[in-house]
Amino acid sequence: MIHVDMDCFYAAVEQRDNPELIGKSVIVGGRHRGVVCAASYEARRFGVHSAMPISRAKSLCRQGIFLPVRMARYQEISKEIHAIFQRYTDMIQPISLDEAFLDVTNPKVGIPWASTIARKIKEDIRNELELVASAGVGPNKLVAKIASDEDKPDGLKVVPPEEVRNFLNPMPVKRIWGIGHKAEEKLRNLGITTIKALSEVPEEILLRHFGQQGLSLHNLSLGIDQSEVKARTGSKSIGRETTYPEPVLDPGDLNDDLSRLAKELEAQLKKKGLKARSLTLKFKRVDFELFTRSITESQAVDDQTDILRMATDIMTEKVDNELFPIRLFGMSCSHLDREDAPSLFDLLEEVREGE
Repeated sequence: MIHVDMDCFYAAVEQRDNPELIGKSVIVGGRHRGVVCAASYEARRFGVHSAMPISRAKSLCRQGIFLPVRMARYQEISKEIHAIFQRYTDMIQPISLDEAFLDVTNPKVGIPWASTIARKIKEDIRNELELVASAGVGPNKLVAKIASDEDKPDGLKVVPPEEVRNFLNPMPVKRIWGIGHKAEEKLRNLGITTIKALSEVPEEILLRHFGQQGLSLHNLSLGIDQSEVKARTGSKSIGRETTYPEPVLDPGDLNDDLSRLAKELEAQLKKKGLKARSLTLKFKRVDFELFTRSITESQAVDDQTDILRMATDIMTEKVDNELFPIRLFGMSCSHLDREDAPSLFDLLEEVREGE
């Protein structure tokens, strides 16, 4: 898993577009909100940071150059950044204009190491867009997100699975994505200030104070994050789902629905003249928590036999009893290709033949 985060994005774009601003304290802020949207590292040395009132930023950094937000320009550059991401994977989850998660389990290029892909993405962004990005590489989104912030600017932090606990343990609890000021204060009142301390708290205590969120906090403190990249590629998806009158207790109870939904998806794909490379299974538990599990293949399919095979692979490799009982089950196809369009496999073969 890779998390890419642009360094001082809005301010960096302003400096790139106007080289006279390089090395100066650039502060980008919207007058209608009256807060700082971005500050260059030169301005940050004076204590200026995002979400700070503009009036406060002016008092801290009197030599600052204050610029209006050019959102259309930042969106334009963001599209160029995402085009670079798409060279390496389609499994991209944008978080904002300047950061995204990338699942490179099945990359488009023949590079087996996530760290190498992250380094090449950083190089592409620097060479082609004259901007600087930091990246974090880890076994899941939590670790990758925290790692990307470790060596800014222009950082690349790689955390292998066996080093996750050592990496997280000394950090303050607020480094866990999702812990805000109120949760941090509540944890502090319990004497919990570090991730290591949080990991040592019995689950029943966290449940008592945080409800079901306590279990999530416990898992995250151990470096366990099962959330997947939710790709938003702009391509359409076709899906079907079923809500059950009574909870489904076991994965094996879904076998009939796997076959039925695969057949329904085949009919929809063929009706629209489409083939799919990705299949996602959706589970909604009785506590309304939603989970998805996905698989992507190089060869696009439209046959229920292939769809059922992919669904069975997901159930076998990525689904366990902890997701159950559930009240809703769904299946959807994405990364859709026209039936007469060349597949990714065909395109790669053409590239190889031309080399």
